[in-house]
Amino acid sequence: MKRILFSLLLLAGFAAANTCTQAWFEVHNFSFLYKKDAIHIDSIYYKEYDNDWSSKYIYKNNQLESIVFNLDRSTEIVSVYISKDESVLVEMGEELLISDSTAGDTSYFTQKVFRDGKLVQDIIHKNAGLYSSELSYNPGGNKYDFTELFFRNDTLVLRFIDNYYTDSPEESFTYYVEDSTDDLTCYEYKDDPSSNESENPSTPKYTLTYHKNSQGYSLKYFDKKYLSEYFMVYPNATTAIRKQRPAVKISPKARYFDLLGRYKFMK
Repeated sequence: MKRILFSLLLLAGFAAANTCTQAWFEVHNFSFLYKKDAIHIDSIYYKEYDNDWSSKYIYKNNQLESIVFNLDRSTEIVSVYISKDESVLVEMGEELLISDSTAGDTSYFTQKVFRDGKLVQDIIHKNAGLYSSELSYNPGGNKYDFTELFFRNDTLVLRFIDNYYTDSPEESFTYYVEDSTDDLTCYEYKDDPSSNESENPSTPKYTLTYHKNSQGYSLKYFDKKYLSEYFMVYPNATTAIRKQRPAVKISPKARYFDLLGRYKFMK
């Protein structure tokens, strides 16, 4: 499987700009949390079959203050505190406690997720140029996961290790490859030895399209069943996410969201 993907990557004939892959990297490296003048997430729209939901990011004094999730005819507000002091928490609902530090050219920040005052996730992020990683700890399951995102020539590589710090870690790779004729489009290829899905590794799983606009850009990530669209804005620019019809129902196992609005589940 890896040999097939490696050959595919070599023959792809990438465009020099890497526009789509660099945009996808930018969405996921959270640089806006420690660079006040960085492009940042304004909102995200999700659609799966006939269900859709959205999240809106609220900033105050160039810092993230809250995330508003609109789902299932209801609204959930996640409060965000840029602090190391847990005494700022009100211990109601979901709260994110974020602190940052810098060592040379490398930036670090921690993200602690609390639900009604109880720690449910602890993440250490690392950013160094075109490299980003996160070490995630789930106290409920006493479980670590490790993710890193980096460029290998013109390909964006996501390496994920499940059950990190154990005797039986499970490693998988995801590759983001630009279209050979259009640097605003790229494709996601999976290389997951542990997956039970019978997929052709040379067939893209998702497509990504990058769309520039006067305030920043949007990035769509989709297949036939699912769509997520990320709206990124430059400093001092604002956008308004289109009004969506509330329809989605959240699984009772869903306990909290990460910074990109993805569901996290408790076992």
